[in-house]
Amino acid sequence: AIKKEKDGLDNRGVLKYITLMQACADGHVTPQKKPIPMRLLLSTKVRPDGSFDKLKARAVISGDRMVKGVHYSIVFAPTPSLTAGKIVQALAVKDDLHRFGADIDQAFTAADNEKAEQIAVRLPEGMREFDEHGNELYGILMKNLYGSPAAPLNWSKCFNKYLLTEMGKEEGWDVARMHKEPCLYRVTIDGYVTWLVVHVDDIDGAAQREEDSAKILKKLAEKFGISIVQPKYMLGVQREMTVSASG
Repeated sequence: AIKKEKDGLDNRGVLKYITLMQACADGHVTPQKKPIPMRLLLSTKVRPDGSFDKLKARAVISGDRMVKGVHYSIVFAPTPSLTAGKIVQALAVKDDLHRFGADIDQAFTAADNEKAEQIAVRLPEGMREFDEHGNELYGILMKNLYGSPAAPLNWSKCFNKYLLTEMGKEEGWDVARMHKEPCLYRVTIDGYVTWLVVHVDDIDGAAQREEDSAKILKKLAEKFGISIVQPKYMLGVQREMTVSASG
């Protein structure tokens, strides 16, 4: 699990490895801007029925050690309102929409950092590397890590830009972000509508055509990498639709 996490970070170009001396020379480390330690969070994932699923490792940055105005500037976590979720639930029931869900793999690591946010970090034990002289290598944060106060905003910008400027430019496609609910998107493909509620890196979708959900998931997988989740279980909540005796 640790190797998979480390390989994922390297494949995405999240960190640029340099020595501490080089980091100081490049201005990434100063008396005020010290390297921020990373940590490894190890957990066991279980299926909805409680059976073992997999072991998981997540490399995070110690955001509590970061200083506003030095390591980051704005804190923002985009989350949909309860109303947005209820609207899509109601539409799914009313119009018998196809439900689907997905989790963006290592979502925050897909978003680039601004130059001022490219700070030095020290890798956790189990992930550290050394140069040919035995000097420990530090990482310069080229993209975002979980735990960083700046990560949710940067990911939100990255994902929103992709939906509106790339996915929305496909022939026959139209993607709109709701003004009153910025985490609610309407994707129209050849006149048929799919609704997406974005819970940071979890996608809760409802489509008029099942084939459209497959097209959307394919594009997200190609761009970011995703894990398909059962729409019956979303964000730890079990959902079930029943039909009353009156229909």
